[in-house]
Amino acid sequence: MNDVTVNGYTISAAWVFGYIAVVAVLFVIYIVAYTNVISRAGYSRWWILILLVPVVNLIMMLVFCFKEWPVTRELRELRAQLATAQRGYGASTGYPQNPPYGGYSGGPSTQYPSDPNQTS
Repeated sequence: MNDVTVNGYTISAAWVFGYIAVVAVLFVIYIVAYTNVISRAGYSRWWILILLVPVVNLIMMLVFCFKEWPVTRELRELRAQLATAQRGYGASTGYPQNPPYGGYSGGPSTQYPSDPNQTS
C-alpha cells in the first residue's frame, strides 16, 4: 500500500499524515497563545515574527518575561496620578478649603439661631 520504510521500520502513510496534522494544530495553538500574550503585554503583534529566528526567539522570550511591560508601566503611572490627586484633593486643585461665600463648612451656621423659637 502506501507504506514508507525508514531505517528498516515500516511506517503507514496515515500515521505520517496524522503526526503532521497534530504538529500543525499544536503550532497554530502556540502561535495564537504567543500572540495573545504579546498583545496583552502591550507590545505589537508583529513581534510574533521573531519566532522564525532560532536563537533570538528564546532571548526575546526572556526579555518579554522579565522586562517591565508597557501595560504595567501605564498602570503604575495611573496609580501614581490617582494617589497624588487623592492626597492633594482641595489643596492643589484650586478649590478653597473654607469657602468665603457662606457655603457649608461642616459646622452649625451662624446666620440662623440654633433654636427656631428664639428671636433676637
